[in-house]
Amino acid sequence: MKTQLYTRLASFMLAIGFFLGCSSSAPSIQSYIDTNQYDRALAAIQESLLENPDQPDLLIHRGEINIILANGELAEERSSFYEIATTSFNEALEFELNEEQIQNIDQQIFENWQREFNTGTAIYEDATANDRYTTSIAHFENAVLLNPTDSRAYISLSVANYANNDLEEAIRILNSGKNTVSDVPELLYENLGFLYLQSGDPDQAVFYYELANTNVTTNKNIAFGLVNAYLTTSSTEKAIDLLGTIVENYPYDADVRNVYGTQLYQVTLGILNDLVVAYNENDASLIPQLKFEAEGIGEQAEKELIEAYQLESTNIEYMNSLAVFYNNLTAQYLALTEVAFEQDKAGFEERASILLDLAIQYYSELLPIAPNGEETSMVLEKLNQLKELRFSSN
Repeated sequence: MKTQLYTRLASFMLAIGFFLGCSSSAPSIQSYIDTNQYDRALAAIQESLLENPDQPDLLIHRGEINIILANGELAEERSSFYEIATTSFNEALEFELNEEQIQNIDQQIFENWQREFNTGTAIYEDATANDRYTTSIAHFENAVLLNPTDSRAYISLSVANYANNDLEEAIRILNSGKNTVSDVPELLYENLGFLYLQSGDPDQAVFYYELANTNVTTNKNIAFGLVNAYLTTSSTEKAIDLLGTIVENYPYDADVRNVYGTQLYQVTLGILNDLVVAYNENDASLIPQLKFEAEGIGEQAEKELIEAYQLESTNIEYMNSLAVFYNNLTAQYLALTEVAFEQDKAGFEERASILLDLAIQYYSELLPIAPNGEETSMVLEKLNQLKELRFSSN
């Protein structure tokens, strides 16, 4: 009896020794990771998770391994690894993790997002880099994969695609970012407005520029984009109102003054054309109001164009704007003398004479520096001929 019991105990101890021996000799997942045997580590993790999915530490390991594998590939080949890594980290975060585990995940995501974003930016800005746009696009796409809640990667990815002549993709990316990011920055809306304007959809451009234009005093670029969108949709009144606000906030910006003056000049031309129609139709009730509006808006346009020129008197564009302004208004007022009531003709004639002298003055100043000197010379010659023929006796 004792012999049988001893035999059973001996067999049991041998079995325990066998299993202990197997357990101690089987490589652990950590040992696979430490020896860079990542395929075996991933296989072991998968097998263990199938047996027991409630192991967040293994999910974190799987994410870390895929980050390591991604770093060993070209930027264009990393996406599948990043997708597995972020999925693993997100699954792990569904468990009650300790602070160290959470910080580890955050650090993994941030460090790799930062590396992809900064590398993409450096390549995009390097004009000598080979395939700078496609390579930077790959890095920015990786950054979006790693952290889809950061708007900066969407904006940079969109810019790179636009530079790579893919307008449709640039728009798609920003719309994706707009729908994903919780706090959408003005720059994203501004870029969407610009891209929709480029794509020939000014209504959408207006929509996004208006979303971005929360305070015109803080972002002149957005305001200017909105002005262009208004003008493209023939919302001239809105454009001029906004330009007036911009001028108030940036009184020493010559470009703002010149654009504002140019738009007021276009409105003046429209009113003067309406005035010609009113005279032709003998509409005496409308003529006084049109004359008043043409004079008032025309003077404001002139004031803005002069301000722009005085701020930057060496700017050929601003000098040309004034020359064209006076030249065209001269023609408009001369046209009015042909159709106006007798009592109004002398006033229009006098106005045309004053405008003509100013046109000659600015074209004379423009001639020595104009890039199209021959064309400017021809215009100036015709203006002098007009003065000689029409106003020489005055």
